[in-house]
Amino acid sequence: MKKLNYTSVSAITVGILVVLMSMPVLGIDAGHAAPNPNAKGKLEISALPLSNNETPNNTQNITLGKLQLSVTGRPVTISELVLDMELTLSASSAANLSDITSVTLSDQAGQLVSGPFDALNGSVHLTDPFTVPVGDFIYFLRGNVSRDLETGDTLRIQLDPRKVLASVQTLPHKSFLVSELVFRAASLVVSMAPTPLSQGVATGTAQFHAADMIFDASTSGHDARITQITLTLRTMSPAYPANIQNCNFYDTGVLIPIASRTIIYSGTGATAGGSASSINSFFPGIMVARGNVKTIGVRCDIGPVAGGSFSIGIEANGVIALDQSASTIEETIIPSTGQDMVIGL
Repeated sequence: MKKLNYTSVSAITVGILVVLMSMPVLGIDAGHAAPNPNAKGKLEISALPLSNNETPNNTQNITLGKLQLSVTGRPVTISELVLDMELTLSASSAANLSDITSVTLSDQAGQLVSGPFDALNGSVHLTDPFTVPVGDFIYFLRGNVSRDLETGDTLRIQLDPRKVLASVQTLPHKSFLVSELVFRAASLVVSMAPTPLSQGVATGTAQFHAADMIFDASTSGHDARITQITLTLRTMSPAYPANIQNCNFYDTGVLIPIASRTIIYSGTGATAGGSASSINSFFPGIMVARGNVKTIGVRCDIGPVAGGSFSIGIEANGVIALDQSASTIEETIIPSTGQDMVIGL
C-alpha cells in the first residue's frame, strides 16, 4: 500500500492559498465598501447648517435647507420625503405658505432628484422616487419665494423620518429641524450727505465736488441695482442753471458711465435763480450690495459767470432701483436741497 505524503499535500495547499490571496478581488474598488445585496440597509437623515439663515424674498430657486443622507448595507430607494413647514409672520405681513412654491430636492452635483412640489396643508410631499447609494451624500432643498414674504417673516422646516417612505429602516425615530429662515425684503434708503460743506468755487472749475449721495442697503435682503437718478439743481440769482453743466457721478473717485441724460429746466437754462432736473440713466446700473452703504459723489463743471450760488439735491421719487429679481425697490428717499456753493470770481 502506497503511503500518502502529507508534507507534499500541505505544501501544495499553502501554495494554492498564497496564490488565491494574491489575486485581486473583482468588483470591489479599493477604499470603498461594496454594497452587499443580502445586507440589511439603513438610512439616516440629518440636517446640515446653512451659511446664512437670512434669505431674500422674491427669489427663485433659493436654498431652503441642506440634508445629509447616510446609507449603509445596500442602496436605498426613497419614494416619499415629507417636509413640514410653519410660517411665522411679522406684524404687517399677509403672506402664507402658498408664497413658497416649486420645492425641489437636488444632489450635490445639482441634479434634480425630486420635485418641484408645492405645499399642501402645511407640508410638502416630495414623491418622485430616487435611489441613494451606500455612503454619505448631501442634498439641497430649494424653492421659489414670493414678494409677499416681508422682512421678519420666519419659515421653519422640519422633517420626521417616520414619515419617510423608503426601502429600509430610516433614522432617527423623531422629528428634527431642517432649517429656520428669516426673510428680508429689498430696501434702500437714499439721502444727501452733509458734506461737502457750503463753500466758494471759482468760475471755470472743472468737475467741482458739489454733493455726495448716500445709498444705504444695510438692512436689505437683496443687492440693489440703481438704474436712474434724478438730481435737482437750484440756483440763487444772479446764478442760472445753464452755468452749472456736465454733472457726473463718481464711485470712490471713479467716473460712473451715464447711459443717457435728460435735463428739464423750470424756465430756461438762462433764467437767473431758476432750477433744473437732471434725469440720469445707468446700464446695467450702480450696484449696492445688501448689507452695505455706498457713497456716490456728484461733480459738476462751473461756467464763466460769477455771482450767486447753486445746490445739488434730490426729491422724493428721485431714484429707481431694482432688486435681484429685477423688481422695483420701494426706496425711502429723504428729500434735500443740498448745500449752497457760492460761485466766486
